[in-house]
Amino acid sequence: MDCSSFTFHCQDENRINRQSLDAASVGLQNITGLACDPVGNRVEWPCLGKNIMGGSNALASANMILAGYDKVIPLDETIGAIYEIGLSLPLELRCTFGGLGKTKTAREILKRSDAHFPGEEAR
Repeated sequence: MDCSSFTFHCQDENRINRQSLDAASVGLQNITGLACDPVGNRVEWPCLGKNIMGGSNALASANMILAGYDKVIPLDETIGAIYEIGLSLPLELRCTFGGLGKTKTAREILKRSDAHFPGEEAR
């Protein structure tokens, strides 16, 4: 999440703090629940795309707040909810080769590398 984008887009001195925090809340609400599911024990797929999406999300969230969109849930509550979601995610979705990391193609990529799935012995 590119928080500097929020600040840059909300530069009016009187509004910067409230609107930056509101934009951060909206941006985090937009990505709540995304799983980390690396392919081939690397953070290139799909993580790079998610990071790029995060920059776009940051700018869109800032623009939404500047246009008068209501964040509904304050940032502190949003962060608390994300923490609770993280705790409730199955281990398979916590950056441990769940989701995309378990697909046939992902396993083929993993075989070509020197990495291995968690719980498996290294080759």
